[in-house]
Amino acid sequence: MKYIVFGILCFLYIFQDIKGQEKTFDISGNFKIDHYNTFKKFNNSIISERNQGSFQTELSKTLTNKTKFFGSIEFREDLSNSDRNRIYPKEYYVDLSLKSADIRIGKQKYSWGRADGINPTNNLSPLDYSDFLDTDGEEIGQLSLNGKFYLKDWTLQAIYVPVYSPSILPKHNTIWNIPLPETMPNP
Repeated sequence: MKYIVFGILCFLYIFQDIKGQEKTFDISGNFKIDHYNTFKKFNNSIISERNQGSFQTELSKTLTNKTKFFGSIEFREDLSNSDRNRIYPKEYYVDLSLKSADIRIGKQKYSWGRADGINPTNNLSPLDYSDFLDTDGEEIGQLSLNGKFYLKDWTLQAIYVPVYSPSILPKHNTIWNIPLPETMPNP
């Protein structure tokens, strides 16, 4: 799937000039290097550090006055925990603006509020909890249809998510999921 999204973005970049009209194409992004280590070392099978670099790029293209495309891809490399390495399309969708409605189709994140840690208003987008210190911006996009319908001063938003996607929990060999003893000592 990530290669399909990358191919679509390349196609949109190459064919920027449709019907002789110049369309806008915007690229932005950020790069982050992050290191985390615990002072207390656990046994050798527990990963107690994060040593990663990540690059996220966002691409948007205006196709017509009523049609826009957006895509966001993250590249992450963790030298301490290869399970966290990924090339991940965070979001990609097409916006359609109609007379009395706005329709968005594709992989998108939903957040109706902001809070530290667990956010009770963010109940539609799952999160990546593989590292509890790095949950900011770790919402997982849902393949969905998002419609906003306008009637005078009223707005109705309806969202359809055809396939459930669960949150990602920490792997078994990380500091966030320490294995419990198989037997309990008898007092």
